[in-house]
Amino acid sequence: MPISCSAVDCSNRFVKGSEIRFYRFPISKPQLAEQWVRSLGRKNFVPTQNSCLCSEHFQPDCFRDYNGKLFLREDAVPTIFSNSGGDGSKIELRKNRGGLVAKDANDSSRFASLSGPKDRRQPIRDSSMKGRGMNDRRRGGGKLSSIDRQSLSLKSKVYDSKGMLISCGKDLCDCLDVDCMGCFYPCPECGSRKCGVECRCDRKWLYEQVEVEGGEIIRNKFAN
Repeated sequence: MPISCSAVDCSNRFVKGSEIRFYRFPISKPQLAEQWVRSLGRKNFVPTQNSCLCSEHFQPDCFRDYNGKLFLREDAVPTIFSNSGGDGSKIELRKNRGGLVAKDANDSSRFASLSGPKDRRQPIRDSSMKGRGMNDRRRGGGKLSSIDRQSLSLKSKVYDSKGMLISCGKDLCDCLDVDCMGCFYPCPECGSRKCGVECRCDRKWLYEQVEVEGGEIIRNKFAN
């Protein structure tokens, strides 16, 4: 089933390798989902588990920078719609190696602070990095604070051959956002956009938590 944006007059569809990202409606958070629907402006629209909005409908401050990669904040609400009464201009978030690009030149300054490092798939290791220097942890300017990962025995696999968590069968992105449909560059091994540093297929460890700039911590609800 093709993934398309639920916004009126938006024809964006998910294309592998595209700079436009898609986010499912947070139906697990009813109040937030209601805000999304209200902002969307579609009368009698009821989102399903497959309903999505693309990244072009979110303001820059709806995203957080994690080692040069942009992730949608857990409390983000889309506000850029052609029927919202604004000037109708869209803001395009691009995951180019040079950082973000605004379609409107007047908005370019708003993206300056969110520019990331050149390589978005640079390896970031576990919490042992906390004892290293800040420059080492930031990996060339990224705003990562730390990552904790949970390793099991060498004989145990956390993910199956398709990159699904064996414990629950979930296709969880390495950013740990349960609603994320993939925000990394395509994995060179399996092609998934949900693999972070290493391919998830048959992987023997998982991320326990991710701490981003400002002290915000995202925990893996499926970690033991």
